[in-house]
Amino acid sequence: MIEFNSIEHGYYPDSCPNIDQILDIVEETQTPVKVFTGIGSMSMPEQWAVHAKKDPNITFIFLHIGCFDYGYSCVDVANENDNILVDTSNQYEVQVLRKAFSVLPKGKLLFGSYYPTTLTKCSIDLFDTEKLLKK
Repeated sequence: MIEFNSIEHGYYPDSCPNIDQILDIVEETQTPVKVFTGIGSMSMPEQWAVHAKKDPNITFIFLHIGCFDYGYSCVDVANENDNILVDTSNQYEVQVLRKAFSVLPKGKLLFGSYYPTTLTKCSIDLFDTEKLLKK
């Protein structure tokens, strides 16, 4: 996989020309792309959706389901684009998780724990406590 983190590296995903060149290489190798979503104006899901729409043959994984700032819109963007999956790490807003689990097909949801920052057991406990997974 390749990961883009526009917050750490200081760029806006929808206006960084180098991303297109990198994605051309990624498409040739069929490498999945992880992108940081959430927190601030440099990591909105809609910015990365521009690339997902231009490159429908690339699988994009939107990390953290948009964190706290963009959780709801991240679910919408993933639902609208076949090549976008979401990862549950660092997403503790139960309403966002409930929306994701009720709207998105199971194949678009990837469990993540954000370890070592957050213990994996804490992430599992959230799913159990809130009964997000049906047994």
